[in-house]
Amino acid sequence: MTARLAARIAAGALAFLLLVLVWAAVAGALAARDLTRARSLLTASQEAAADPSTLAQAEELAKHAEQMLRQPGPLLSQAVPVLGRTTRAARIVTESVVATVSSARSAAGVLEERELLQDGRLDLEAVRELQQVLDAAALAMGPPLQRLAAVDPTLLPAPVARRVQEAQDELLGAEIQARRAAALTEALPGLLGATRPRTVLVVLQNNAELRGTGGVISTFTTGTADRGRLKLEPFRDVVDVADTPEAAERVAADPDFAEQYGPFLANTTLWKNANMSPDGPSSNAVLAAVASRSLGREIDVVLSLDVRAMAQIAAALGSVKLPDGTELTSDELAEELYVTSYEGLEFTGKERRRVLRAAADGALRRILGGEADPGPLSRRLSKAVSGRHLTLWSADRAEQASLVAAGAAGAVDTRDMDLSMVTAHNLGGPGHLGGGGPGEGNKLDYYVRRRIAVTAVIGLDGTAEVTQRVELSNNAPEGLGTYVAGFTVPGRVSELVSMYVDKDAELQSLTRDGQPETARVSRELGASVIRAVTELDRGESVVWELRYRVPLDGRSYRLRLVPQPLARDATTKIMVAGAPGVELESNDDGKWNVGGVDVEDELRAVRDVNVRVEPPRTGLAARIRDFWTSPARG
Repeated sequence: MTARLAARIAAGALAFLLLVLVWAAVAGALAARDLTRARSLLTASQEAAADPSTLAQAEELAKHAEQMLRQPGPLLSQAVPVLGRTTRAARIVTESVVATVSSARSAAGVLEERELLQDGRLDLEAVRELQQVLDAAALAMGPPLQRLAAVDPTLLPAPVARRVQEAQDELLGAEIQARRAAALTEALPGLLGATRPRTVLVVLQNNAELRGTGGVISTFTTGTADRGRLKLEPFRDVVDVADTPEAAERVAADPDFAEQYGPFLANTTLWKNANMSPDGPSSNAVLAAVASRSLGREIDVVLSLDVRAMAQIAAALGSVKLPDGTELTSDELAEELYVTSYEGLEFTGKERRRVLRAAADGALRRILGGEADPGPLSRRLSKAVSGRHLTLWSADRAEQASLVAAGAAGAVDTRDMDLSMVTAHNLGGPGHLGGGGPGEGNKLDYYVRRRIAVTAVIGLDGTAEVTQRVELSNNAPEGLGTYVAGFTVPGRVSELVSMYVDKDAELQSLTRDGQPETARVSRELGASVIRAVTELDRGESVVWELRYRVPLDGRSYRLRLVPQPLARDATTKIMVAGAPGVELESNDDGKWNVGGVDVEDELRAVRDVNVRVEPPRTGLAARIRDFWTSPARG
């Protein structure tokens, strides 16, 4: 009797377990179907992904998927050893999707209901409402995305693991983006004169002649921001207000800036070297001081943008009109300003700067007039900001802190990490950076290609052996005008190259094309910087290689790659590996992966690499992992 009862209980338990597993499998399949449909809606196009009705449909599908996985069968299945891990992972993915899509829908709803730009005036109340929504979105997304980041796909069946990895790739980082957007919207009302009128300086940089934040400043304008409305004066040529080297007056600058760039008259009313520091806040603060001295009016806000940013604006507008009436698309505008407008120019760029002024005037006035769709415009400007092609600065400390938090200030943060940042300054001809004549510069940086490779090997001794390799190639063609090719030695590129690394780096060697060089090390922006002058004729290349050792931060090696805004992005190759006996985990947007880093891509934005040392995996856990993830052997 007892045996029969036990058998019946066992049979009932087995049947119940089978029911639970079948229920969980069916619910999981239906949830996966809903999530697939939601993903298809959101990835159909960028415009559709930001449409409130599309987001509402995707949110409904995601919530239905979440409800399916909260039924008794799926919930009970999570208690089943090993197999329950799959259901838990599916539930976490679904919760993350719901939180992210719901947050996006809330923000899109504000943009749909409130017209942010009306008759050239930004609705400051709508901006504040959007900030509150973004703050709430970041809070709502935080917990589920943290749980998603903690899911280890390697312990899941392949189909489920693939979906989890896709969710991690697409969703992780959304919370950070929301926080940055909230910080920017917090600063905007003040920048646009919510409490008092602000004087705004807008400067345009030309990446064909490099400076630290991008390129030499060729044209500028000033304007007034008052209660959400920005009125700009016509753009002007810098040479009309800049002083000669002999007459240039010094302005206040950060001690770091003055020490590094004062010898080049950077912090003077010479203007053209004011943005030599790669740190946006440092250069823009000096620009504000220079403009205040030259123009006789206090500058409160600086907006700095280059040709790449102008091209993004053109993409949002559809086209930009030139003085002769020609309509240019984004790609055509970049080609026009980098190449075509120089054709035939010999000793002056006056006509070329007239084209740039007219394009900027027309584009910004159309934006201020409300012609640009806020959705595409914000996405395009976000790309420009992430690539450091557009930066903002405020004399108000609280606003400036918000701009830094939003990633819109172009700030270089070197705290507690290794650094890979390469900047070049176009030296032109003899004395050019210090204020040479108009024929001594050149615009050859458009034709210089940059390749950066960083290799780090993590050792058992708690240090990383790092090699940074920088290759510059002069691909300038024959037949360029003197204004572009240069007057002293046409076609020759002369650059002051700076390589920034960890402040605690123990330098071992510096070579140029394999030959030893003396490394001259200074400190700037909390980092060690090694500078060297490089000259390249047409068709020539140079390879600088820097080797050094840095201590790990605990068990971690952290590296930040910061791009200099270029006409064409540098290519980068990053490889972080462990020495024999050292196992690593690498972090990507909060998700830890087994192994080091081996990637190659264009450096379009600031990139962080975080690798930590893990003790060797032994014992039962390692055997279970191998059993679950290794292919079957015959």
